[in-house]
Amino acid sequence: ARTSLPRLLAAALLIVLASAGWSFATTPQTIVIDGVNDFLPANLVDADAADTQFPNIDLNGVYATNDAVKLYLGMAEDPAGWSGVQIGIAIDVNTAAGGTTDPWGRKLEWSLAPNKPDFMFYTNLGNNWQAGYQWNGSAWVGIGTAGPGGLGWSNATSFRELPILLSTLGVAAGATLHIE
Repeated sequence: ARTSLPRLLAAALLIVLASAGWSFATTPQTIVIDGVNDFLPANLVDADAADTQFPNIDLNGVYATNDAVKLYLGMAEDPAGWSGVQIGIAIDVNTAAGGTTDPWGRKLEWSLAPNKPDFMFYTNLGNNWQAGYQWNGSAWVGIGTAGPGGLGWSNATSFRELPILLSTLGVAAGATLHIE
C-alpha cells in the first residue's frame, strides 16, 4: 500500500515507492550527471541489492533528490555479461489519473494504488536508447527527445543517473511523487 503525506519542506520532494509502501523525504541537492554517485547518503531511497536471481540485473541502490529545477534519480546496476538490459521508471505526480499499461501495451501492476503513473522514462543500457512519455488521459505521448542519449540519462558507468525537469512533471519542489 502506498501512502501520501502533505507537502514537506518547500525544497524537498516526498518520494513514495510503490513497491515498498513507505515515504521518504529527500535532502535537496544538485547532482552532476556524470555516472559518479554524488547523492548524499540521506537520499538513498531503497537499498535494493540482492533481491533478484541474477545480480547483473539487480538495482543495488536507488537514490532520489531534487533542487529547485530538477528531480534527480540514481541507481547502481552492473550489467556485466548482459546485453539489452532496460530500466524503466514510472512516476505519478499525485493524481488519480494515469496509465494502466506502459507505452508498449504491457500491463502495469499498480492495481492497489489509488494513483496511476503519469510519466514513464526508459533507457536501454545496451544502445543507450532513451525515451520519456506522459499519459494524456487515454494514451502515452512521447515527451522530450527519444533516441540514444535523448534524455540525458547517464549510462556510461554502473551508476545510472537521470535528471528530470520539475516543469516537465508539472510540479514544484516539495510536491508529492510516487515512483517505481
